[in-house]
Amino acid sequence: LDDLSLAGILKSPVFGFSEDELFRLAHGRKGALLYETLKKLGEAEPGSIWAVAAKQLDWIRRMADSLPVYEFYARLCSHLDLRKRYVARLGHEVEEILDGFLQAALDHDANSGLGLQAFVETLTSAEPEIKREIELESNEVRVITAHSAKGLEKPIVFLVDPGGPAYGSSHHPKIAWTEEDAPLWIPKGEYRITLTEDYFVEAERAAEEEYRRLLYVGMTRAADRLIVCGYVSERHHTAENWHTMVKRGLEAQPADARLNGRLEAFDDHGQPAWRWKIDPPGSIQKVALKEEEARSSQVLTQLPEWVSKAAREPAPPRPLSPSGVLQVLEVGEPAMPAISNDSAAMAVAAARGTVIHHLLQLLPDVPHTARQDVLDRYFAASRFRALTRQLAPEIRESIAADVLGLIENPAMAELFGPQSRAEVEIMGKLQLSGTERTVHGKIDRLSVVGDSVIIADYKSGAAIPASAETAPLAYLAQMALYREIMKPMYDGRMIICRLIWTAGPEIMTLEDALLDGVLEKLDGLRQHAS
Repeated sequence: LDDLSLAGILKSPVFGFSEDELFRLAHGRKGALLYETLKKLGEAEPGSIWAVAAKQLDWIRRMADSLPVYEFYARLCSHLDLRKRYVARLGHEVEEILDGFLQAALDHDANSGLGLQAFVETLTSAEPEIKREIELESNEVRVITAHSAKGLEKPIVFLVDPGGPAYGSSHHPKIAWTEEDAPLWIPKGEYRITLTEDYFVEAERAAEEEYRRLLYVGMTRAADRLIVCGYVSERHHTAENWHTMVKRGLEAQPADARLNGRLEAFDDHGQPAWRWKIDPPGSIQKVALKEEEARSSQVLTQLPEWVSKAAREPAPPRPLSPSGVLQVLEVGEPAMPAISNDSAAMAVAAARGTVIHHLLQLLPDVPHTARQDVLDRYFAASRFRALTRQLAPEIRESIAADVLGLIENPAMAELFGPQSRAEVEIMGKLQLSGTERTVHGKIDRLSVVGDSVIIADYKSGAAIPASAETAPLAYLAQMALYREIMKPMYDGRMIICRLIWTAGPEIMTLEDALLDGVLEKLDGLRQHAS
């Protein structure tokens, strides 16, 4: 058993080793085999994961030598409860894969009678595929290709493009077939002839047409909302991709007075994003009116269907997120000015904001003398490495200084006191523009002090408004909704809303009159947008 195969098995659901556990096992072996190291660790630490894994591996190897293929895998699934482990990691779709695999093992035993090695070689060479019907009503997130999405529709669709060209050198076959059904060798660029050049031109044209067809398929899968994402690499930064196509189309249609067309919007980290909306075109309304006039001019020979058929109940309004209230209410007011159009800077800003939120959730409950140690361990932890590796050492130092300065600021003592909690989820119903809305959100920090309830939301952007009145409407709307949801929960207590700008740090208390005005403004904006 080679080291790479064993490492893969140990990380699989069969054993479930973590990256840290595998690193401890593999690091510093000085040429020793991974299996030998596992057995030594197991002997040195009885009852440890190393001992359990070594014992199970020995049992698996004995079973593989003595049992038919199907019985071996069936006993493996039963003894180690593999079906439950695979479902826990990969979801219920994996059950069909496991069933297909066991059926293949059963067929192998019935048809050939050869051993496990022959079965593995057969599967490797045959590369069987298991196709399954996608369940249309499943309540889950699905990651599928645009090809597989044909005929489907979901309320929210993320369209993700890797950013490369529609056709590249990696797509070149070694042998192509001409229209005359003759084989054509495809050499490297310097050896091409007119015939091969013609082939490349036609192949590239066909690939680009298919690329655009798939964009149409992807865009038309969304019932309510389509989010177009893109990735820009240094190698293909000029490539024509889905993201650039959609962006070019949006650029040509800025929003009009009724907010139809392209709207400027920003995310929670102040990064720019575009939204697009449109009312039903007037031509559709005119056609409907003409059809109604034509129907009314005809003599009715029987009562229309709507006389006896009950009207369809209106669809409930979409749930409202306080942080995205302007987007849900179709209002395109930007939250913050963009800090950069550079994708690398945007990634760093997003990572910085996420890390600050993590630390402000974690550190207040840590004793003062241990906070620096917790900070160091956070930045070194493997589970956060995808975030922290994007941050240069000086940025990490700045984050640590900002977070510690905020927590230890005497003015913040009430917010981080013993009666405070982090990441408090709330849900309730509010009347907005005459419509009852379900609101669900998460408060960064909540503290109950005497007759007062303090609600705080952290903002990690570099641009700090001069006053609460000039803060972005999206932030004010978020806090106004939080306050309204909390009122019935803390009846009779004063609810104090604050925006905490970590870069200052700056503490911005939002007066009740300001938040009342924001709620009124939301109603007015909604009426204008509709």
